[in-house]
Amino acid sequence: MKRLYIMDGTQFAYRSYFAFIKRPLKRADGMNTSAPFGMMMSILKLLESEKPDALVVAFDKGKARERTAIYPAYKSTRAKMPEEMRDSLPYIRDLVDAMNIPIMELDGVEADDLMGTIASRAKERGWDVVLVTGDKDLMQLIDDHVSILAPSKGALPTERFTMENAAERFGVPPDRIVDYLAIAGDSSDNIPGVKGIGKVGAKKLIARYKNLDEIYSHLDEIGGSTARKLEASRENAYLSHRLATIDRNVDFDFDWEKVAVGEPNYEKLVPLLQKLEFTSLLEKFLGKVDSGGESSKVDYRLVDTEEKLDELAGLLSRSPRISVDTETTSKRPMLAELVGMSFAVKEGTAYYLPVGHRHTGDMFVAENLNLPRESVLKKLRPILESEEVAKVGQNIKYDYIVLRNAGIEMRGIAGDAMLADYLLSPSAYEHGLDVLSMKHLGHKMMSYKEITTDEDGRRCDMAEVAPARVAIYAAEDADIALRLVNILEPRLEEHSLKKLYDEVEIPLISVLADMEMAGIRIDVPFLQNLSVDLKGKLDEIEARIYELAGGERFNIASPKQLSTILFDKLGLPTQKRTKTGYSTDSSVLKTLARIHDLPAQILKYRELSKLIGTYVDALPALVNPKTGRIHPTFQQAVTSTGRLSCRDPNLQNIPVRGEMGREIRKAFIPADGNVILSADYSQIELRVMAHISGDQNLVNAFEEGKDVHSWTASLIFGIPQEEVTSAQRRMAKVINFGVIYGMTAWGVSDRLGVDFREAKGFIDAYFERFPGVKEYMETAPKRAEELGYVETILGRRRYFPELKEGGQSKRFAQRAAINTPIQGSAADLIKLAMLKIFSKLNREGMRTKMISTVHDELLFDVPREELEAVRALVKEIMEHAFDLDVPLVVDIGVGGDWLAAHD
Repeated sequence: MKRLYIMDGTQFAYRSYFAFIKRPLKRADGMNTSAPFGMMMSILKLLESEKPDALVVAFDKGKARERTAIYPAYKSTRAKMPEEMRDSLPYIRDLVDAMNIPIMELDGVEADDLMGTIASRAKERGWDVVLVTGDKDLMQLIDDHVSILAPSKGALPTERFTMENAAERFGVPPDRIVDYLAIAGDSSDNIPGVKGIGKVGAKKLIARYKNLDEIYSHLDEIGGSTARKLEASRENAYLSHRLATIDRNVDFDFDWEKVAVGEPNYEKLVPLLQKLEFTSLLEKFLGKVDSGGESSKVDYRLVDTEEKLDELAGLLSRSPRISVDTETTSKRPMLAELVGMSFAVKEGTAYYLPVGHRHTGDMFVAENLNLPRESVLKKLRPILESEEVAKVGQNIKYDYIVLRNAGIEMRGIAGDAMLADYLLSPSAYEHGLDVLSMKHLGHKMMSYKEITTDEDGRRCDMAEVAPARVAIYAAEDADIALRLVNILEPRLEEHSLKKLYDEVEIPLISVLADMEMAGIRIDVPFLQNLSVDLKGKLDEIEARIYELAGGERFNIASPKQLSTILFDKLGLPTQKRTKTGYSTDSSVLKTLARIHDLPAQILKYRELSKLIGTYVDALPALVNPKTGRIHPTFQQAVTSTGRLSCRDPNLQNIPVRGEMGREIRKAFIPADGNVILSADYSQIELRVMAHISGDQNLVNAFEEGKDVHSWTASLIFGIPQEEVTSAQRRMAKVINFGVIYGMTAWGVSDRLGVDFREAKGFIDAYFERFPGVKEYMETAPKRAEELGYVETILGRRRYFPELKEGGQSKRFAQRAAINTPIQGSAADLIKLAMLKIFSKLNREGMRTKMISTVHDELLFDVPREELEAVRALVKEIMEHAFDLDVPLVVDIGVGGDWLAAHD
């Protein structure tokens, strides 16, 4: 006997969407893809676990015409479908269609009625039917040939209901469920039922009298208040019976020839998965697609003789544009040894040159491993150092550093797939080559793990793999990077981002590479001594914590044990609940610290532990043994606002305030005989706010060189600026910067420790004095919602599809739509300044090195004899990097370490 599975598409779409509500799945452009992904995973799980003979999916389409005609309030209490979920429904239908699964939907008819009808028709054909749904109303359809497979938690079906166990769900058998609902009602569908008789009473009545007609024919026997309630709601009871009854005779055509489960339409499915950016699913189906014959063939060649090298050098020198990639021994370029290079001059054709492979005695050993390294470098140097031959790649800054360490300074860098995708999709989580290949080309690349693992699962270094094997992997990297750049750069043109790409992000590659290679000197003995001191302080804090806990020792790093101490033993008020108990995160501890010293000490302990582990003990381990310096990696394609980020180490997370952050900054020192110069934009984001909003009071304050915080305080409090107290200035400073980040009156209240009404009064007074700022904050989210994005002063975009949503996600997006143009424009300004300073230093032949950027600050390692010239040069360029409506001001500091220069 055949088994037909009928899936409740509408219900599964809802379940899938809300299953990810706390961490929604987003496409790179921000579109919520939770419902399509969850639906697809549910279908695949169903096909795998149940192996149905036939499968169809039913969807609601429009309002339930017949039910709303007799009862307009039917389902009126349900929350409106989130707009972002509604936007994704067409993709769900497309996915189902691409899976070659028939869709059942009829305008004005609920999916329940279609499922009931098709189940009845299937039984007539002698089939068994399984309804895949969590809708309890559909249990009325259960009989000897119809069962239900219901989802439990999450989106995957895991519970099965048949005639044997169906009564356990409602307490009544399937054929009496409608009568039960007629009395008990159903709040989810707004079915009224009998007022005053709930689920328990309904079950008792059904158990005794079987159905609604029998109940009403025995009102005299029932008697009392129950009979009176039944009589008063007789009309509602029979109305509810009609509303709850699933129609099993809907008039619609259905093609039974298409219900059999078969192969998906891969030609439809793969591009759709690619468009939705479901890379994990793409891997499952990519191999099933018709490759398209000749168009999919590639020509990846190993260059293993001098003759082939000469031929390639000639080809590269004649090519106006080439893709470059390197294979090395480390992900960190300053530690990497060159193993080989790959090049592509046209899509589908690429070459690999081995220069650093070595014999190891295992399966990867090959004869004639390498071309002579010096010969390769000599013949390729004129090409790689030529401005006439444009170079593109993927994260080409890495290759630039590797080649420069090998003696070649690559010039003519013209494109980077990672940066192109980043500008188009700044909120995307990843811009790696394999991800971009799946996303834009629908192609699964060979992985690093795959190429460096033998048949027995042993892993090795890239240099230990035979060149012939690496050639396929490395050539593919160069080829795919070229293809991606060719696809993405026209899209940059379409979105008015090509100028930003060509004039800022691409030129910045060599600037950041130079900074990384210059590195920063650190005082290792100082850090070692500091570590001893701080661990002593940590021990003191730990002892104080145990004392405050009544002498009880516990694992301070354990949230569960800390929760027991705070809330069970000390009886402090709980704040937030998590899946595992009450929260002890920093926001909770900050609140509790107002009433007890233990939470305050825990915060100190956590901060100190983090600083020791992340910086004090970690920095010496990051010192490059060859250079004696640390070499942070500056990343262009991470933040959604355009700001640079930093790793190994993350210098931007060193606390600006507090003694510990200051102590760590002391460890950053210049080369012998040099000084550290710090150049910091003064109140850059407030100045950008003045420029963007055009608020005259804010503009005037900056044009007249006033202390903007004192000036703001004088306006808010209605007093002369000279009478502003330090406390009032601090309040104004909190509000000035808080406004940029969308801080509410509650936030100001918390930060300043003042009453909510007082904080609200401050904000109201601020907006009254700065109406241009208020107007910008009101119009920016609206404009972002209309356009779908915001822009910085250089045209950098960030997309906000979340503005179509409601709730917390929309509120976050509104704040981000206000802040992004400000923070992003500040990032644009400092990038422009870096480009101009780097160029000027090189033209002047100076030995000064730009060594770091942290937020709005640039750091330089400066020979003393160049100090005055560099001070003037940096200040001039930074203050005139871009013409704003207000002057840019840069604070310059000089010292024997970063702290001394910063202060």
